Amino acid sequence: MTDYWSPRKEHQFVAALLHAIGPMGLFAPVSSILVYTTRRHESRFLAVQALQAGLFQVTSLALLGATFLLFMIGFYYSAFSGMIAQTGVTNPELTNRLILAGIVGGGLIFFFQWLFPLVGLYAAVRVLLGANFKYPLIGRLAARWGAPDHQSALPKVGSASRHDASVTSDALLSPIAHILVVFGLAAVVNPVIWSFAGGAQPRVRFSLLQAAMFDLVVQGLLAFVFFGVFILTVLLGLFGQSIDPQGMRFLPIAGIDQYFDIAFFGLLAAIFIIARLLAVIAAISEFRGKRFRYPIIGPMLERYLTRLMS
Repeated sequence: MTDYWSPRKEHQFVAALLHAIGPMGLFAPVSSILVYTTRRHESRFLAVQALQAGLFQVTSLALLGATFLLFMIGFYYSAFSGMIAQTGVTNPELTNRLILAGIVGGGLIFFFQWLFPLVGLYAAVRVLLGANFKYPLIGRLAARWGAPDHQSALPKVGSASRHDASVTSDALLSPIAHILVVFGLAAVVNPVIWSFAGGAQPRVRFSLLQAAMFDLVVQGLLAFVFFGVFILTVLLGLFGQSIDPQGMRFLPIAGIDQYFDIAFFGLLAAIFIIARLLAVIAAISEFRGKRFRYPIIGPMLERYLTRLMS
């Protein structure tokens, strides 16, 4: 691992990570705001990107909460007012309206929980490519509010001037970074640790960032498998395929549907277990003083960070 990489690239990666962790609930804006408050004087780019990521995530959570609250109010009103009791053959028009309202409400909740944060993933890709991404309206506010009070000169990452007394446990930070993957917290906690570990060695900061990226990729794979099956189930239902709601068995090929449950949950379990085992191996290796890189992710991140800005 080189002792020096581009500070700009490191800030780009952290900013992209903050944009991408939107689906992780309340932890996401907390992480973004903490990175902003602790490192905003170091880089205007990082300050603006972290602040607008936090504002966007707060907006997304607020819309999700408001939609869920309205959905529940409508549900309880329909239940206690007797509207649900009137549904069925006796009042098909009311039944259709309630079903439509339920579909719209559930769709909005799904949109703000999972599809809306896809904008954050797009922002992450743009930032990794070097763009100074701005959300509509929120980006302008962040650019106005997020400017650091002063622009300090940024020394080389890993130089002696970057070390301070606040970082005294470098040997433990790397293993902790990987242990957090076991609990599914690395993607949101590691950026916060990184923000407080400005004086840590490049190797330690690299461990924090690659563990966060690995955790994000693993959670993305789990969500892709789970929601991919859910969406496929709905689509096949719309096209008339028979679906067993107890087992989610919908494959139209005879003899395959009985193994679907095993394959589906087996795939989820395999991703989960293999990822945790790799994280444990990484933590043990770093604790013993041996540098660990996750397959594919580690070398890619190292190449990205060492690509100096022209």
